[in-house]
Amino acid sequence: MMDLKEFQGVFQPVLNKCLRAKQKETNALTDLHLRSFVSYPEQLLKRGKRIRPYLAAVMAQLRPSELKTARYTHPLVALELFHLFGLIHDDVFDRGKTRHGVPTIHEKILRTYHKAKRDGDVPRHAESLAILMGDYVYTWVFELLTDPVIPTEVQRRLRQEFLQMARDVLFGQMIDIDLTTRPNTTTETINTKMELKTASYTFIRPMRFGVALRGNHPDHCHFCDRFGKEIGIAFQIQDDYLDIIAPPTKTGKPQLNDVQERQHTYFTQFIQDHGTTKQKQQLHRHFGTCLTTTQRKELKTLFQESGAIYHGTTEIIKHLARAETILNKSSQSKAIKTQLTALIDLLRERMV
Repeated sequence: MMDLKEFQGVFQPVLNKCLRAKQKETNALTDLHLRSFVSYPEQLLKRGKRIRPYLAAVMAQLRPSELKTARYTHPLVALELFHLFGLIHDDVFDRGKTRHGVPTIHEKILRTYHKAKRDGDVPRHAESLAILMGDYVYTWVFELLTDPVIPTEVQRRLRQEFLQMARDVLFGQMIDIDLTTRPNTTTETINTKMELKTASYTFIRPMRFGVALRGNHPDHCHFCDRFGKEIGIAFQIQDDYLDIIAPPTKTGKPQLNDVQERQHTYFTQFIQDHGTTKQKQQLHRHFGTCLTTTQRKELKTLFQESGAIYHGTTEIIKHLARAETILNKSSQSKAIKTQLTALIDLLRERMV
């Protein structure tokens, strides 16, 4: 039995080995810059929670020794590489310049091109190459999931779970991007986005990946759906909460970044639904604008005084409690209950 930190230590070398093996495929690329771009994902994956492969390993009850066996490791690595594919594209959509303390892929390419004094629409070409890099990573996912060392029936189950996960996160991302163009939305739409983009993608489907590895029993799948939805919604509301109250040193991004990027969240929607006219006007005035330090402080006060913070933290506590109840009443093994309880406790600790 491993906790998340122990899993990260065992899994990281496996992930690095896979990435280096893929880099050998770049021999056909004679340009050294292109080779450096293809090898860059290893830099982006030096840090990360590894929550998705960890949840799959928990539900499959994999031992540390099994994490070095391709039959089990390839599906777990595929989960992390699919996440990387999403991050690469997401960074292009958001025009992000850094990820985990290093330049994003399109930013790395842009800097390289500027240094080499390349011609043409260099920013657009850098973004185009980054999208292609994301697509290239996507091919690695399918290669890993169809490795002959994985039994055919297991491959079938994994493919089914993966395709549903991919559909869910892509639909969630489509909603997310569409919402940034709207001045208003509804709580129902935000809940749908959270269920698709976070609950399904980060918790439900990775857990069902693990179930697929060990047998795909319907009772276990039903547990993943119920537990994963509750902890996933709690996780997303918590992320939005930390965006408001946590310092950049903890989140890796400026406070109130969601407001600055026109992101509709559980907290902005609370003000929209329950705030005073003055509070709504204050939020809309700063929505999608480059915020000063003073404006960030004012907005933080707005979320506190409107009751959005109190309501949001109450919802986080409620969903975590529901997840814990579902877990305790389930027929899961003692080991699984211990590991998932530790995960719930970890999320509670993030609130401090």
